[in-house]
Amino acid sequence: MKKIFCLAIAMIILFTSVSCGQEGNYVEAPSSDETNLNCKYEQNSIYMTFEQLVATATDIIKGKCVGVDKKDDYVEYEFVVINRYLGEEVEDNIFVYVPDYAVTVINTDYSYRLSDLTYKEGSEYYLVLSKHVDVYLPHDRYINVGGNLFMPANDISHSTLYGETLINHAQTKSINAEKDLTDYLSKITTNKTDKIKPI
Repeated sequence: MKKIFCLAIAMIILFTSVSCGQEGNYVEAPSSDETNLNCKYEQNSIYMTFEQLVATATDIIKGKCVGVDKKDDYVEYEFVVINRYLGEEVEDNIFVYVPDYAVTVINTDYSYRLSDLTYKEGSEYYLVLSKHVDVYLPHDRYINVGGNLFMPANDISHSTLYGETLINHAQTKSINAEKDLTDYLSKITTNKTDKIKPI
């Protein structure tokens, strides 16, 4: 009986280590309320300025959050597109996917959880996104380009990147009003689209 018990414990430990090592970097952390171990996904990222993040975007919009769908390991926010600054026009609402995992920015002191980025239903935001198409989903997913970039339309001066004021990570020092942001986004995206125009 003791051998069977030891074998069962060994199998549980082996299964846990295999399931926690299938993709990305996992760490095992004890639950605050339980003694069992949980898998928490972590990802490493490189530091990018606001302008560099904008350069990676497929879509930049001003949108109104009209729905929040919370799941165990992610939240999906539904947005109505108010204005589009970059990307392909779509007829339907777009869905912003926010998984629940930690990001460590390599060679910096910055780290954050993607799930710390939350949008309130009924509020408007500027979103810098990367579009992901998946034929197995009922709609395309859009993901924040990084750094937990957060730009509330009703108070642009409270925009943040890496948990700090956006200005700390941008080449411009005058994003205090909505027009400042839209002018700057237009300038950056114009430069981006000019670079990819055929000669």
